[in-house]
Amino acid sequence: MRRGGADTTARIEFSSYAPPGIREDKSCAGQKDRASRSRSLAENSRAHQRQGRRVSRCLGPGCRHGQEIHRGMDRYHGTLRMLAKIIVAASLALLGAATAALHSNVQLDRTSDLQVDQRAAVTPEALTADWGQFEFSIPKSSFPLPAPHCKGRIKLRLIALPPGAPRRDQIIAQRWILLQHLRDLESGEGAAIDLNLDLSHYATHRSDGSTALEYCNSFSNGEFTIHEH
Repeated sequence: MRRGGADTTARIEFSSYAPPGIREDKSCAGQKDRASRSRSLAENSRAHQRQGRRVSRCLGPGCRHGQEIHRGMDRYHGTLRMLAKIIVAASLALLGAATAALHSNVQLDRTSDLQVDQRAAVTPEALTADWGQFEFSIPKSSFPLPAPHCKGRIKLRLIALPPGAPRRDQIIAQRWILLQHLRDLESGEGAAIDLNLDLSHYATHRSDGSTALEYCNSFSNGEFTIHEH
């Protein structure tokens, strides 16, 4: 621009611009220092790349160290699988022992000297009204488990089935058959049966794995098997 014949054109040198407060070092020493830093950064970058390639090769299947790592991991996983199998087997054994401790059978025949309670139902309808409950007794010597505190006969009770219990009608019908069969055995007739005991009540489970009655009472769920011969 010309004002009054004078040239006032502004000249800006972009190549020589430096931020305010910072003076650009154009000396030979400054240029050498920048070049040295650039070479150092480049060498560090190449070193990291070489190290990364060595690590990746070392962890690969073809590397001796990588093979050792893979073999160690295989042994580790093999040990875990073996421990898992041992734990499962031990758990099943404990479950089986616990189930056996809660259930046992008593064999009843014409020589068992069993006595059906006189209050037991005499019709299927009466048994349903009693919630499927009845009671009978046998001598202590006929019971399969020890009862050290019992001085008389062992009383076996059928567990109650309240209204709404699963399969209630079917189970009570089976109990009516059982009750009739017990009356036959009491009168000296009928085949022997195995009756399932429920030892979750009135029983002590000892530390040595054995089970004993606390006194003279025991429960049964009413499941039984008839021995025809």
